[in-house]
Amino acid sequence: MSWLGFFLFVVLALILIWNGKDRYAKKDWLRCGVMLVCVLVGTLIIGFIFRWLSESWSLFSIERAQQLAAVWSMSFLCLWGVKLVLTLLVAIFGNIMKFHKTHNAENYPKITSTTDRFGPPLLVVAKVFVSLVSVLLFYGLWLD
Repeated sequence: MSWLGFFLFVVLALILIWNGKDRYAKKDWLRCGVMLVCVLVGTLIIGFIFRWLSESWSLFSIERAQQLAAVWSMSFLCLWGVKLVLTLLVAIFGNIMKFHKTHNAENYPKITSTTDRFGPPLLVVAKVFVSLVSVLLFYGLWLD
């Protein structure tokens, strides 16, 4: 089950990272906050389900139920966090460019030509880095 959970969450993380939606509008940021609340409420539900399975059906011990609930909950929280990190990187870079557009108008064309050339490859590098970090996160949660 550990390997299955590991591969499931790595695939889900890679889908979230590489789906192409990296810029959020205000409505999307609100949805991101709602997703955090859903993950936290889901943590409680997962905990109660595993505890019920361990007490009523005796599938595993209470300690194992707590461990499984923690791993599943942290995995969903890591999925949310991985997407948040990537979106925040894009948002920070976009805000830096908006700042230069308003407060550094004389150098903005030079900066824009540079970012048009190096921006997309840097986004790919950031996505690769976040992908590798997500593999390490889920390795530590599921296989360690």
